[in-house]
Amino acid sequence: MIEVKMIKPVPFIDHEVTMEQVRFVAGQTGGIIYYAIRTPWWTANPNNLYKYKGLPCDPRGSKLMQTSSVLTMGAAGTFETGYEKFLQKAEKHPNHYGKYGVRTFLLAYHGCVRIIREKDGKSMPTSLNGWIDYEKLLDGLIASENNHRLRMVLR
Repeated sequence: MIEVKMIKPVPFIDHEVTMEQVRFVAGQTGGIIYYAIRTPWWTANPNNLYKYKGLPCDPRGSKLMQTSSVLTMGAAGTFETGYEKFLQKAEKHPNHYGKYGVRTFLLAYHGCVRIIREKDGKSMPTSLNGWIDYEKLLDGLIASENNHRLRMVLR
């Protein structure tokens, strides 16, 4: 008899986004950032929300919080949106996200990291447990890019 072992889906980087892209999407979709309570996952697009027992959640079922869509007076005397405060906080505290800073933060945006479903082989968005998990994916991507560059130089 052949023993079948279940393989844990391995996350991979599908693509990366920029702050400018996120700001554009947030401005077009109501100005709210939705972010998970138990994972680093977040999105500016309400169409990316999942449901668990009728409540919005991230791809793995973590409950969500959201920024305000109300304009408030910022420190510089200008009006700010809740999503802009959220993004500026990330930009002001890049060390919170590890050695890649804001790049790690942006990798947690919906759809940037995916897994392959076992049942049908299709990829789907996922969320990882913490910033260190996103950092490890970036470590692998950068090592792969460096190996590719080295092979090109040695040709």
